[in-house]
Amino acid sequence: MRKLLSVCAVLACLAAAGNAWAVIGWAGNVWPLNGASVIPTAPVDVYAQVWKGGVTDAAGQGAGIAAELRYTTDIAPMQTVAMTYNTDVGNNDEYTGQVPQAALIGATYVDVTVVFTDLTDMTTFEVTGDQQGTPPPLRYNVVNVLPVNV
Repeated sequence: MRKLLSVCAVLACLAAAGNAWAVIGWAGNVWPLNGASVIPTAPVDVYAQVWKGGVTDAAGQGAGIAAELRYTTDIAPMQTVAMTYNTDVGNNDEYTGQVPQAALIGATYVDVTVVFTDLTDMTTFEVTGDQQGTPPPLRYNVVNVLPVNV
C-alpha cells in the first residue's frame, strides 16, 4: 500500500510539472484589427492574448511567459518592443505594448505581429491572428490628421 501511495504521489508531481513545462498552446486575438487606421500623433497600443495550460488559466499573470511586439513600417526596418502583462481574459493572459509615435511619422503603414516566449524552455509562439482571424503581419494604415477649423 505504501508503494502505491508513493507511485501516486510521484505521478501527481509529474503531472503538475508537465503543465508547467507544457508549451504555449495558443496566442492571438490581437487588437487593433488588421486594416485599422492609426494616426502619427500618438503611439499605437497593441494587445494580444496567450494561453498555456496550467499557467495562464489561474488568476493574475502566468509565470514564465514573455511577449514581444515586432513592427516595421514602409520607411524603417523591423523593431521590437517588450510587452507587459495587462489583464486576464478568461483563461488567457493579455499583454500590451506600443508602436511609438516616432515610428509612425512619415510612414504610410505599420505591420505588426506578436511573439510569445515560453521562458521554461525558450520556445516561441507567434500569434495566429487578430480578433477576426487575419494572420500576421497585421497592417495598420497611418493616416494624417486634418486640422479642424476653429
